[in-house]
Amino acid sequence: TFPDASASADVLRGIQADFKTGYYGSAGSVTSKKSILMSAEFGINNNLDVADGRLMLASAGIYLSSLRFGNRAVTLTVRVQGHQGDEFWQDYNADAIKQVELRLDVSASRYMIISIPKCKIASIKQSFNGIRDMNEITYKAFYETAESSPFIVTIRNGVADYLLPITPGM
Repeated sequence: TFPDASASADVLRGIQADFKTGYYGSAGSVTSKKSILMSAEFGINNNLDVADGRLMLASAGIYLSSLRFGNRAVTLTVRVQGHQGDEFWQDYNADAIKQVELRLDVSASRYMIISIPKCKIASIKQSFNGIRDMNEITYKAFYETAESSPFIVTIRNGVADYLLPITPGM
């Protein structure tokens, strides 16, 4: 059966996105770059390969404790208004260790935050989009021992009792 009415959907607008950056170790102090953010892309590459033979090894009683082949990468690529020589280029040339955060808000109770507590600028490219100078900046995450992860994603969808209850003793 078809629903009687379409489900309402909240649309995320560009004004609701915020990109923040700061230096690693500055106690969570990040500065908003919302006014210059043009786009963002978050990526996780585990270089998983279904044909790597792991299943065949497991069926023979051989178990690999880790993925050994290929590079792993967690990246956040942002396009911001800017030009060569600005603070992003200075951090890239200085090989500065950074922390970054991308926050997407629909409302106060519905949002997603992607946080990379320790990273550096792996690449930066200058371009012109026909209207303004742009920098495409790729941040590559490092493993952060205090967080036990190279990145943190927080999602709040505004639904009451969204988290599953945990019963002691189970």
